[in-house]
Amino acid sequence: MHRPVLNAREYLGNELTSPRKIIESTLLVLGTGGIGREIARIGKEGFRTYNIGINRGGKPAEYFDEVHPTSRLLDVLPRADIVAIALPLNKHTRGLIGERELRALKRGAIVVNVGRGDVVKEEDLYRVLKERQDIRFGTDVWWVHDVHEEIPPRTPLTALPNFLGTPHIAGGAQREIAEYAMIRAVENVIRYLRGEMPMNRVNRDDYV
Repeated sequence: MHRPVLNAREYLGNELTSPRKIIESTLLVLGTGGIGREIARIGKEGFRTYNIGINRGGKPAEYFDEVHPTSRLLDVLPRADIVAIALPLNKHTRGLIGERELRALKRGAIVVNVGRGDVVKEEDLYRVLKERQDIRFGTDVWWVHDVHEEIPPRTPLTALPNFLGTPHIAGGAQREIAEYAMIRAVENVIRYLRGEMPMNRVNRDDYV
């Protein structure tokens, strides 16, 4: 179970709580869209990270030192100190991260999911985190069962000391964020009605 560690010697000597180096680390971002690029920008400008991106075709993207197609995910996972998942959920990404991918992580890796819960296989995640306490996993998104995002999840992930979750509050939970999203949505409708190219287009075939 999670508990505060207030003794400096215990804090620094425990693999579960000791600080991890971020400066000049290797950052792997799954998804090179708007959120993924912003993660890469903050890493590059704030922490001098070496940024590796993953997208479906390996198309280059701003703020990334190299980008690879999804088919090479297993090749690059062992290189990453930090993995950020910023993928939408569609038929190509559902269950993309399973036991094989999680076991490929290097020792001491940090994984953060801000995309969708079901990109990661819930049972596989629980099994690997329970065995490998060197991995730290944080998420703001959860798994959907019976059409609802369940918090807490069905597996006892929240009881693991190397798992940290927030209740899906990172995007839109605050009024100003929700208002900004609505304004951008209205702007996009206006662009469409004017015959202009809408922003953030998606391929319908990815979802049906």
